[in-house]
Amino acid sequence: MCSARAPVFHASALTFFVQLAVTALLEVVESGSKNLEVAIVRRGGELQFLEESVIDALVLQIEADKEAAAAAAAAAGGSSSVQSAGNM
Repeated sequence: MCSARAPVFHASALTFFVQLAVTALLEVVESGSKNLEVAIVRRGGELQFLEESVIDALVLQIEADKEAAAAAAAAAGGSSSVQSAGNM
C-alpha cells in the first residue's frame, strides 16, 4: 500500500486556488457573485463554505484585473491599429 500523504497547501496557495476556481466559475455563470457558492473541502471531509463577502471581494478583484488587462491590450493594440489605418 502507498502511504503517500496529500500535500499541505499554505494560505497563499489556497488563496490562489480559490481565486482560480472563482475565475473559472465566472466564465460559466451569470455575472456577479450572487450566483456563486464556493466551498473548500479539506482532508477528512471537512467542508468550509466561503462567506459572501469573501466571494464578493474576489469577484471585484478578478473583474478589476480583467478590466486592467483589457485596457492595457486596447492601449497596446489601439496604437498599432491607428498606424495601420494611416498606412492604408
